[in-house]
Amino acid sequence: MDWSDELFLWADENDISEEKLPRDKKILFFETQHLNLSNLKLKNLPESIGNLSNLKIMLDLSNNLLIDLPQSFRKLGQLQM
Repeated sequence: MDWSDELFLWADENDISEEKLPRDKKILFFETQHLNLSNLKLKNLPESIGNLSNLKIMLDLSNNLLIDLPQSFRKLGQLQM
């Protein structure tokens, strides 16, 4: 299983729609610059989230139940504050 499969499995397990998290690897990896995962009651994020290196504009995780972030989150250094 590669990182994108892990991410898609996590999204399916958390009932995250394709509208919020595209299941097309090409779109997700090369075209997705912002991701809105707010208000989903998420308790965790997969390590594979750090592989979304094209995320530059926004990653909205507000209003979830996250306690901590995976180590790979550090790899998202291009996100703008």
